Amino acid sequence: MGPITVKNYKKKKQINTEDQEPYLTFTRCGNRKEKEGGCDVKRRHLAHCIVHPSFEDTEKDRGCRPWTIVISSFVVQVIIHGIIWTVGIWNSVFIHEFHSTAAKTSLIGSLLNSMTYLGGLISSLLIFKYSCRTIICIGGALACFGLSMSSLVPCIEFLYLTFSIITGLGLGFAFTPSVVIICDYFEEKRSIALGIASSGAGFGSFIFSYINKALLDTLTWRSAIVANACFVVCIMVAGLVMRPFPIRNKENIPSDSTKYEKGMCLNSFMNESKQALSLFKIPSYSALCVNNFMMLFGYTMIIVHNVEFYKTIHFLDISHVPLLVSVFGISNLFGRIGFGIICYYAKGSVIAIYCACNLLQGLSVFVMPIADSFYTLLLCSGIFGFHSACMGPLIPEVTIKIVGPNNISIGYGFLLVFEGIGAMISPPLAGGIYDKTFRYDISFYMGGSFLIGAGLILGATHNMTEVYERRRKYNKDKPPPKDPIETI
Repeated sequence: MGPITVKNYKKKKQINTEDQEPYLTFTRCGNRKEKEGGCDVKRRHLAHCIVHPSFEDTEKDRGCRPWTIVISSFVVQVIIHGIIWTVGIWNSVFIHEFHSTAAKTSLIGSLLNSMTYLGGLISSLLIFKYSCRTIICIGGALACFGLSMSSLVPCIEFLYLTFSIITGLGLGFAFTPSVVIICDYFEEKRSIALGIASSGAGFGSFIFSYINKALLDTLTWRSAIVANACFVVCIMVAGLVMRPFPIRNKENIPSDSTKYEKGMCLNSFMNESKQALSLFKIPSYSALCVNNFMMLFGYTMIIVHNVEFYKTIHFLDISHVPLLVSVFGISNLFGRIGFGIICYYAKGSVIAIYCACNLLQGLSVFVMPIADSFYTLLLCSGIFGFHSACMGPLIPEVTIKIVGPNNISIGYGFLLVFEGIGAMISPPLAGGIYDKTFRYDISFYMGGSFLIGAGLILGATHNMTEVYERRRKYNKDKPPPKDPIETI
């Protein structure tokens, strides 16, 4: 085979690789086909291709471009979580506007959350073919369309389609690429970058609680939804700024490279999906999936019903409800930045920190129903918001620690499925319990139990796996016992 020539997209010149050994990388240059020496090389998004060893793009060489990506991702997170995490406000509005039951209305919020996570999985698979920029823009357009149509619905059943399914899928399409592209641009400071970007979730929850309250006080609820649709346009604007990552080195190179020498690329969408199922053979990853299901089961139950729960507390003034929601959001913002910095300096303890956050979330939820003052509720809301921030910078880091950086896209995508299932089940269940008992404290105790259980399951499984691996490595490295006859 003749010399392989690839374009250096940064220096705009040709590199001859005849004298050096080629190796495998990920590429984000979109669909491209090159023909050199009779060999067709079809480059695809995240496909394996042969490139020159010197064709690298280090963090120092990229200048301020990675931090521009972080700011754009921050904006995307603000809009997405600003809509999702203030769904409790809309849940209260829809109950009174359509005179619906709590169980029937809470299905709107549960479907919105679950469709967001399902959309995240779909987008994680589409990343193998299209750029993050394209998927984010498509997601923003879809969410904008869903919210616009929600302002025209005549009954609550149509909101399941427009407000929940269409909008949720659009937000999910935009969410996963905004996380994955940061993992591509950063290696050394990845946890800090993820913390800054994901802090947009807390800021969105903080600011959207006041924005939606102001909109509902001055406009009709239909006009307020249209205003939210206008905010979603910012997702598309931020997505356009996210320039696709040019080249990403692949660390784990298969030993059999004959097919690559012939210029073949493993770009089959279905084959990548089947290979991804092997991740479930890792005990810690399976435990992480269960952890995410239980965590979102308890978390979404609180987020969807928190506003209605606050209204049932006899000593709480209804004007203080937006403040409680805002305290959750602002504490979540500081938590995401703080955990990003902590992970940067304590990378070896990231799973332990994550499990501890699950436990403290559950304990704060347990205290809410028995709180006897506004300030106790304020403290519990702040603790819950701060430690729920672990979902931002910690989950990607935990996933990378368990499955490796090369499997972050598909590994994170499968986690979103389990999160979506938990988010879809719990709010209607809590609403049904309230319709029967007219009490929310039972649901809060249940949600706290699931959050505590999530941390215990992952922590126990990971510790047992590490103990097993240490013993296996020790037995493997241990020299065989000497023959007693030879010793004599």
